[in-house]
Parts: sequence; C-alpha cells; structure tokens
Amino acid sequence: MRIAHLLGGDENDVKVGTFVGYNHELGNEEGGFEKNLLEYQRIFGPIIRYANDLGVTVLYENCPMEGWRSSGFTGTYNNLTGVLAARKLMYELVPEKNHGEIYDPSHDVWQHTDPVEVIKNTDISRLRRIHVKSTRNNPDPFWGNMYPMQQIPAEWAEKLGIHSSTNSWDRHQYEATLPGFGLGDSMDWRAFTSILREKGFNGPFEIENEAKLSKQTGKMGAIVQGCKAAVQNLAPLLWELTDEGWTYPTSEYHPLRDLGRKDIPLVTIADILV
Repeated sequence: MRIAHLLGGDENDVKVGTFVGYNHELGNEEGGFEKNLLEYQRIFGPIIRYANDLGVTVLYENCPMEGWRSSGFTGTYNNLTGVLAARKLMYELVPEKNHGEIYDPSHDVWQHTDPVEVIKNTDISRLRRIHVKSTRNNPDPFWGNMYPMQQIPAEWAEKLGIHSSTNSWDRHQYEATLPGFGLGDSMDWRAFTSILREKGFNGPFEIENEAKLSKQTGKMGAIVQGCKAAVQNLAPLLWELTDEGWTYPTSEYHPLRDLGRKDIPLVTIADILV
C-alpha cells in the first residue's frame, strides 16, 4: 500500500491486489461462512480504511485458491472472495468504496458458473480489472465435475485406472488456456465482453498466462505466442476498427504522473489492528 501510494495510488490507477483467505477452523463450525465474513470485517475493515487514507484501492481476485491446502482435504474453497455472494456481503460489511475486484472469468468457468451472469449481477463500480485467462473443462467420470479429486494411494489409482490428485493444485478437471491459442476454451468471450460494455466497464484487461500450451511449457517462444494470440483474438471485441485493423488506441497510453509524493513511515498489520 505504501508503494502504491508513492506511485500515485488512485490518481495514477495504481491498485493493490490481494487475496482474503478462509479460516477453516471457523468454517467447520455451524455458521462458519458467516463467521468468516465477520472475521474478514474485523481484519480487513481497518486495512481498507488505512488504504483509503492513502488514496489507494485494494482489489481481490475471485480465485478459490484450490491448491492452498493439501489434497488430503476434501474441500477446495480456500479464499472467501471465490463466489460473488461473498463479495457482495463483504462490501456491505466494509462499505468503503476503495476496495473491489480483479475478476478472472476462468475460475467461474471451471466451477460451472457463467461469467456473463456473474457480471450481470456485479456492481460495476467495484470491478476495476479483468484477467484475460480461459479454461477448457474436461469431463471426469470418476469424480464428477462439481467436486475436487481426492488424494488416494497411487497403487489404488493405478490398479483401477482412476485419476487422483498428484499435487495440491491438481484437484479439478480443467486445463488453463488463453483465448485463441491451441485447444480453445469453455467460455464465450464475445458474450462476456459484450456484457462488460453494456454494464459500462472501462478498466484494463490483463493477460494472466497460466496456459498449459503456453506458460506451462516453460518455453519463452510459446509464452510469447500465447500472449500474442490472446491479443489478436480479443482485438475485434475490445477495440475500434482502423485502417491498421482492430488496434488499441494510442490516445489511451498514459505515463505515470509524477505527483511528488513524499515517503511515509512503514506501517504493519500489527499497527493497524490495534
């Protein structure tokens, strides 16, 4: 937050991205979801108000962070902001305007939730960034597509031909992709960008490359190809047509303004939660 402030904060559209997490000890109790929301209010309320004093906005990503706990646990909901209902309740509990969302549609796709419907019900004033990342859902007859794979002994899995979790992130049957590169995906990008325009979203689209055929290859050539393909695929959906084709308008390039910010003391969580 201090660094964002020194870079100009909201005046330069410099945001702070974070996750919230989920307290499973509370979550396993009756009313655990509500208790997690109240824990969020207790911890993040002072943080958001401190950021507000600095002119800084905090953004949450909607990934459930399915790999944050061992695949020996049955559930994969490890980040409170993973569902829209939680995000709406969070803004009610901490009503300040300087926190919102980096929305990544791929996470809702692998949870079999339509991103178009999510955007229809999202407060667009809270939506500040879009992640350009896709998902290709793969059918799984063994575990189904609503629940995560579980950790079982390798010899059991091998004998019976059952897929099982090989690491904490290998829990759901999907493949990370980029729009327009390789196998395609399970998302309608035209419908998604259309609803964003209809709702008045005008923030940045950010490529988050986790694609199996791109970043996961470890090859720089494939990484660059994937990013180029994503840009070319989305260009007609996002930009105006010119003689050069569908291109990002040069008028939208803005350097950071030097606002002459002076350094401020380092503040820790312990200082805020007093």
